[in-house]
Amino acid sequence: MSGIFDRIKKILNAQVADEVRKDAFSKDGVVLDVDADLQELHSLQVLSEEANGEDQGGVASSADDVQDRSDQPDQLDLTRPVTLERIGFFFDSQGWNWGIDDDGDFVTGFDSSQYVFRLTGKKNEIFTILAFRSTLVDSQLRSEVELLIEDWHATHLWPMASFVEKNGEIRILAEMNLDCEWGLSDAQLVTQCKCGLSTISSFFEEVDERFGPAPSETDTDGDYSE
Repeated sequence: MSGIFDRIKKILNAQVADEVRKDAFSKDGVVLDVDADLQELHSLQVLSEEANGEDQGGVASSADDVQDRSDQPDQLDLTRPVTLERIGFFFDSQGWNWGIDDDGDFVTGFDSSQYVFRLTGKKNEIFTILAFRSTLVDSQLRSEVELLIEDWHATHLWPMASFVEKNGEIRILAEMNLDCEWGLSDAQLVTQCKCGLSTISSFFEEVDERFGPAPSETDTDGDYSE
């Protein structure tokens, strides 16, 4: 993207502009308005600097910055690397609590379940939302858990559901992964976060219908590790 604006700046250079004006010509009876074209390019540059920030990092400076751009698609909302900082800005804009665990992952809780947001891959290009259902299921119901997950995968694209079995109990998990190698705009990041939270919540609701709802107060000190 910087290459585009480098070219724009060259076009806006007074010396280059003079040469372009000299080369202005008529084609099919229409006179090219070079000054208007240059002014339009200048406006594009100004809008981009306002939307992306004057610093080269282009990282949002506040939660309001993230939310405002996601609600105004007519403004330039350029793609940038996904970071835990940007996710934190979004959560702050919603008034949601969150924290960073010992592994450096972004953690939060919804409906008595724990959600982990993490970036993996060689370039941290894989954005993952992983959720652990708070209520455990007895291992004797393993076949029913497997059937529920199979039915879910047959009718839904995401999240991917799984479970871990330990000490005679089953912990049900839900996960959504997205390749963000080319980055996400603020609007796209907000959409992916909301999509992950919404679809995972829907899956856990089906689990509750089958095995009973999660208690209002959960064992927040329990072992949520895989």
